[in-house]
Amino acid sequence: MKQMADPNPTRSMATADVANGEAGALESSQPPPGSIASQPAELRSVTFRTEPAQHGEEVCVVGDFNDWSLSALPMVRVDDHFEATVELVPGRAYRYRYLFDGHRWENDWHADRYEKNSFGGEDAVVDLADTVP
Repeated sequence: MKQMADPNPTRSMATADVANGEAGALESSQPPPGSIASQPAELRSVTFRTEPAQHGEEVCVVGDFNDWSLSALPMVRVDDHFEATVELVPGRAYRYRYLFDGHRWENDWHADRYEKNSFGGEDAVVDLADTVP
């Protein structure tokens, strides 16, 4: 994977790489009657990283890209922080938060932006809207 240059190096700790993955390649060149032909989507590999000051034993990335699952995307400890990578469809923004030790919610300190949520707090946002799928 080739790392894309970030025009704003202080933006989010969630960084995006270009992935040349193809999703759902069709076996035949003609779609079945009545179906909508879809082109393979180019995904973006996004790596989420916590700050060293954010302490915990276990951390998961929880967001709208995984239906806010509390366990679907566990992070791995790398030196003094945690990180996890997920493939996302470009062309939109995604809300997310970090869940530390199953009970403490924290945001990415360097998210692209923050949006109010229905629980009275804010969610971090990684914005891939400027990239076309």
